[in-house]
Order: sequence, then structure tokens, then C-alpha cells
Amino acid sequence: MPRKKKTSSDTVTKEVEDLAKAVKGKLKLENKTDSIAVKEKGVPTDWNTEIKEENLFKDKNGGSFIPLSELLRIARIRGIKSITPQVIETGPDGGARYACVSTAVTFKDGETYGGSADSSVRNTDDIFALYPVCMAENRALARALRFGLGINMCSKEEISSKTISNATTDPETSIQPAQISAIKNICKKKKINTTDLLGCGSRPVEELDDLTTGEATSLIRALNDGTIEKVMKARSPK
Repeated sequence: MPRKKKTSSDTVTKEVEDLAKAVKGKLKLENKTDSIAVKEKGVPTDWNTEIKEENLFKDKNGGSFIPLSELLRIARIRGIKSITPQVIETGPDGGARYACVSTAVTFKDGETYGGSADSSVRNTDDIFALYPVCMAENRALARALRFGLGINMCSKEEISSKTISNATTDPETSIQPAQISAIKNICKKKKINTTDLLGCGSRPVEELDDLTTGEATSLIRALNDGTIEKVMKARSPK
């Protein structure tokens, strides 16, 4: 049987096939290299080091909050086995809708962490308050992931402009998560020890949680305008 003569189209086809094999081989090599790199790197002991600064949400007071999307990204690095949400309660809250959800997250290493959260018109921005179950579920999931990853930073889903504004109208209420994050973030940038910072207040406290909303507001203002550094310098032994 006479051998079929090669045409230009056959040559092109062969080149495409060779290119496809080369690309496939390169992808396999890259995946293998990534696997080796991950294996050599090992599982981080501090998942806070995996947080990407550019993915954080920043408020006007300088506070940083981690969004649910960033928590999920880090959690997938650790390895998520399952996410199980459960609606605990729904109903009216002074004529408005209300929901409470509890969520359990199980990682591939077998460890399970849970988080619970609620949502209503009282603590959720108006545009999202129409969906209390969804918001409560997102908040509960964010809390469960934070617990599982050991991330203390408050999530973006756990705050709203309402909770902040309601708190600032009553200066005697307890310090808000947004304020704690703002203080820690400013102290980190200015390299100020929070223990030393607490000694500069009008009354002695041992933890940031002991401050009131009014005291926290004054402290953030003093941190931003440089007053704290002057007070600390004046109190330091000469």
C-alpha cells in the first residue's frame, strides 16, 4: 500500500499536538512543583501570617477587618471537609425580621469549630437587613472560621454602621469590636505596646475589653493626633 504523502495541514496538526503535549507536561510539572513546595512549607502554625493585607477591609478610623472571602481562602489552604449551617431561630424583632444561625466547620484534619451569630434590622445595614438568615449565616461562618484558624481580627460581616453609630451615641457602652481592631491596628503601625497604652487613660484598666465606647473613641483620637506619644514620653523615666 503506497505511503500517504504528508501535507502542510498534517504538519500543522502534528505541531499542535506536540504543543499540546508540551503544555500538558508543563502543567503537570508546575502542579508537582507546587505540591512539593506546599509539602516542604508544611502547615503554618499561625494562620494570621496567611492574611493578605490588600484583601482587608479598612474603615475611616483605621480599623482593619477580614472579609469572609479571605477567611475562606485561608481555610481552603488548611483544607475544608464540610460546612454545616443550622438555623436556630427566626421571627419578628419589634416588627422586623430576625434570625440566629449556628455553623460548624470541619477541616480535613478532623477538627471541628462552631460559631453562632444573629442578624436583624438593629445590627445590620438596611440593604442587607432584608435577608436576616443569609446575614446570620455569613456571620456565623466567619466566626467559625476565625475560631478554627486562630484569627482574632473581627470579620467584616460581623460589623455594621448601625452597631458602630448606636454605640457611639452612648459612651458608657462596652468597647466595640471595630474600636478594638482600630486601636490594635494603629498601635501596630506606630509600634506602641497596648499594655503601655492602657496606662495612659484616665482610669486604670488591664485589657482593651475593659474600656467603654467613649474611652475608646478618645483613645483612637489621641493615637491619630499624636497625643498618646507625648503622654507616654512625659511619663517615661528620665
